[in-house]
Amino acid sequence: MEKIFDENYYFNQITKIIQDQNFQLIIKDKDNKIVWFFGTELVSGNDVLVIGQIISGKIEWLAASQNHPLLISILTKFVNTFKEEMIILKQINSEDQIYHLECKYCGNILSSFPGKGKSIECDKCNYEQVIWN
Repeated sequence: MEKIFDENYYFNQITKIIQDQNFQLIIKDKDNKIVWFFGTELVSGNDVLVIGQIISGKIEWLAASQNHPLLISILTKFVNTFKEEMIILKQINSEDQIYHLECKYCGNILSSFPGKGKSIECDKCNYEQVIWN
């Protein structure tokens, strides 16, 4: 039996993951499930804005900085930490249960998480695809 996606639970988890990376909370909107953080990367001195949100049944991390390689590093760390935490907390059995909602054709972020076996069309390139079976 598949678990129900508990938005409050996952919102708290992504908030914790960002806080654990020493980002400072700017604002947390529990009703809209969006949280904003700010930090300065110690080595480069670059400022970073990080947003975590639950939207359309999916988890999103967004980040902005003048240092693009830094963004890749930060976002990868969030995703990897999230996977590890979900396994430790027994929310999932393996990383295969986490789906990246990127268009297989153009890499655009898909607008929502489709049901099992259902197809979704990319808003950017109109490529239709099935994320999970």
